[in-house]
Amino acid sequence: MPAIGALNGSLGTITLRRRPMSLEVPCLLIGDEFIHLLQHLHGDLKGVEPWGWLVSAEAVSRFGSLQEAEAYIHQNKTGRVSQR
Repeated sequence: MPAIGALNGSLGTITLRRRPMSLEVPCLLIGDEFIHLLQHLHGDLKGVEPWGWLVSAEAVSRFGSLQEAEAYIHQNKTGRVSQR
């Protein structure tokens, strides 16, 4: 898992550590955290505002928040992220 620190009013850090995993896992982690970065920028660095992508109520319940659901569901759809 990455070590993450997002601070109110400023950009935070994401630190990836080497661990045994498939090549797909770091790509998904980076995609997920990139979406959170975009949400943080969308919130003017003061909050993590959702992008408004369609997310089911079931996904929000499963992942605990709309922001997490957006990130998990769309982390493997980098084309969608780049077109936003």
